[in-house]
Amino acid sequence: MDYKKILTGLLSTALKLDNGAVADLLNEENSENTEDTILSAIVQLDSTRISKLTAGKPGQTYQDGYKKGKSESLTNLEKELKGIYGIESDKTGAELVADIISGNTTSTEGTKLTDDDIKKHPVFLQMQRVLKQEKDAAVAQAKTEVENIQKQHNSEKTFETVKSAALKKLASLNPILPENAEIAANLQEVFANSLKDYDYQLDGDNVIILKKDGTMATDKHGNNIELDDLVTANASKFFVFQKNNGGQNSGNKNDDDKKSNKQPGYPSNIVKPKTFEEVTKIINDKSIPLADRDTVLSTWEAENAKP
Repeated sequence: MDYKKILTGLLSTALKLDNGAVADLLNEENSENTEDTILSAIVQLDSTRISKLTAGKPGQTYQDGYKKGKSESLTNLEKELKGIYGIESDKTGAELVADIISGNTTSTEGTKLTDDDIKKHPVFLQMQRVLKQEKDAAVAQAKTEVENIQKQHNSEKTFETVKSAALKKLASLNPILPENAEIAANLQEVFANSLKDYDYQLDGDNVIILKKDGTMATDKHGNNIELDDLVTANASKFFVFQKNNGGQNSGNKNDDDKKSNKQPGYPSNIVKPKTFEEVTKIINDKSIPLADRDTVLSTWEAENAKP
């Protein structure tokens, strides 16, 4: 599968980059380009995109919402008033109100109603109340939408920081990775996404782990869960780890480790996967017992481990 082609399409569509800009961004021959610098550049481009969507537009968003609410509520109210007072008229707004008032108000002196008279009339006051309610509702909805976009963006930025720290911790655990670099990278990405079961807050260099309801994430003893502990626990579900050889010859020890980590094979009720995509589909299939899914993942890793 050509992941670079997929990434190029995503960047072109989501970030509005032309092919030349994408090629420069992903240029592997540029010695200054690394996975971290490319990822950082993409995150910055997305941040700029979000800023353009939100910066300077809240007022416009509220105004658009108000105009839409005003138009809809005014039309509905005009229809209602015409029905109540039995009026057939093409007039709208203040002119319609003036016709209603003139047709239902007795003036002993036959004087024409002034603007102040109209503004004091119950029909006009009711129209003002309805329009204000619709305006407030439209403004509140637009404000909530902008806040949700900003909240989602901040959450994604925070998770990128957490993900980077988690992958560094994973590397320190010496996981046995598949020999194929692409498969190894995909497996690490699946592992990182498993951390999204929680929310995160940053306090300087400290990562605070929260449940989805916003409360602190704790272990069975009531202690706050630390990121290193969470990474270690989750990593054991995806990887087999190399054992410390205590200074012995690494080549012989690696052979011993492979033997000690050898898996019994795939469960009899599961067809042996041929690609990493098939492995991912199996481990995400909750209809398959967790023990069988763990066995599939461990066996796949052992078969594709680096020599």
